[in-house]
Amino acid sequence: MQVPLELTLKDIPDSAEIEEIIHGRIEKLEKIYDNIISCRVAVEKILKDQQSGNPFRIRLNLRVPKNHEIVIKREPGGNNDFNNLGAMVRDAFDTAQRQLKELSEKKRT
Repeated sequence: MQVPLELTLKDIPDSAEIEEIIHGRIEKLEKIYDNIISCRVAVEKILKDQQSGNPFRIRLNLRVPKNHEIVIKREPGGNNDFNNLGAMVRDAFDTAQRQLKELSEKKRT
C-alpha cells in the first residue's frame, strides 16, 4: 500500500482483537490486488444504550489506480444479521475482496 492504513476505532470493546482482524484482512486484500493506494477503516459504536440488535457502524474505503474507489458500509439495522462485531468486520472485508477480484479481472481483459 502506498499510503499507510488509516484506522479509526471509536467506543469499541476488545479493540485490539478487532484491530488484529482488520490488519489480517488488509494483508489478504493486498495479495489479491497489489496496487492498493490507500485504505481507510472506521469502526464505531453509535448506539451506546441499545439493548438488542447491532449497534456498530463500519466504513471501509479502498483507493486503487485509475481513480477507482471501493466503499463498503455496514450500518445498524441494515440487512445484516450479525451477532458480533468481528463477523461484521469480516463480512465488510469479504465484500471488498469480491469487488477487488472483479476489478482485477476487468483489468486483465
